[in-house]
Amino acid sequence: MILKWSMYYLSFTPLWCSILFVEAMSLLRGSESTTVEWITIIGVPILFIISMRIFRAETKPHLVGSTMVYLRNATEEKLSSAEFLATYIMPLLAFDFTRWEGMALFGFFFLVFGKICLYHNYLCTNIVLDILKYRVYDCTLEDNNHIIFHQKIISKEELRTYNDQIVYIRKLNNDYSFSFKVQDDIGI
Repeated sequence: MILKWSMYYLSFTPLWCSILFVEAMSLLRGSESTTVEWITIIGVPILFIISMRIFRAETKPHLVGSTMVYLRNATEEKLSSAEFLATYIMPLLAFDFTRWEGMALFGFFFLVFGKICLYHNYLCTNIVLDILKYRVYDCTLEDNNHIIFHQKIISKEELRTYNDQIVYIRKLNNDYSFSFKVQDDIGI
């Protein structure tokens, strides 16, 4: 669950950068009440660093908790970062981040939206994943019992070139898994 919250927080990186800019400009203009600005300028980067560390720790390659599957087919999913920015990030800029009321309203909205996203296993387009060179694939997989199933896999590997090979996956939720290691076909 903590990995999901971290990924959710990281998906809003463009918003965090915008908020930091707004708060810094407010300080430079000599805002009367600087408490909100300083809390934001200190808090946002700390939460970003914590989220990045959790993400990196949870996505490190290791076999503990992973499942070996046979990759039958992989198709890269094209998620629109521009659509995500226009739909989810830009409307949030309407909040006044230099006032307590605006921060409280934003915090309430952000937490409720996060709860809904996590409850429904909705994985937002994540610019940090893009920067770290992760891709999302729609995959057809086969397990050790020769049961074929479909799963969305987040991977740094170019999975389209690994058809008919073994991959190790670790579930993020019912819809998404991480792929972290690929090896040649050893026959399931």
